[in-house]
Amino acid sequence: MTNDALQISQGQKNVSAEIIIHLPKKEYEQAYIKTINGSIKSRDLTIHIARLSTINGSVRLDGYQGDSVYVETRHGSIRLDQVKLSKAKLETTTGSIYYDGQIEHLDADITTGSLRTYLRNSNVKRVDLKTTTGSAQLYLPKSIKVRGHANTSVGSVDVNIPNVVVQKVEDQIVKKTVQFYNTSDEDESYVDVDIEAKTGSIKINGFS
Repeated sequence: MTNDALQISQGQKNVSAEIIIHLPKKEYEQAYIKTINGSIKSRDLTIHIARLSTINGSVRLDGYQGDSVYVETRHGSIRLDQVKLSKAKLETTTGSIYYDGQIEHLDADITTGSLRTYLRNSNVKRVDLKTTTGSAQLYLPKSIKVRGHANTSVGSVDVNIPNVVVQKVEDQIVKKTVQFYNTSDEDESYVDVDIEAKTGSIKINGFS
């Protein structure tokens, strides 16, 4: 511990280590965790800004709170459960992404794998979901106002939110584009949604 900062480093390539850290329950300013072969897990942490990175392993955050978090893994899944964030950027090359909680801006990107997100707050501002090979599912509160686009090359687009107009902007063999929106006042707040699944289906559902 130096200048109120905890730093742990294991630089020997031929040594495998499992590191478990128990921290006092309080708010932390920043965290940077990086590993090559191994998973990252946390429970009931509050960190304002965090960056979590692994090459071969999964990342799981339970009961996490903070301003912004960036999670990256090449070969592994990402799961955030019962979280409360302002902004999150989630990226994996091979694996799935699961998000359940509150957020203002969610950006999730997968090359090979599926996306499933449950956003439980009504003040969501923007959602960007992208998967190259896999499906994308977005669940929003039924009372929320939305405006968005969904694009897929191979697959269907299903929008099931009350009082939402769904229009096919483009329906070709190589691309399907659907636009959806609430017929509400221009000044009324809404969530901006952009979803792309090149070879998978897209589902956007409302829940109580």
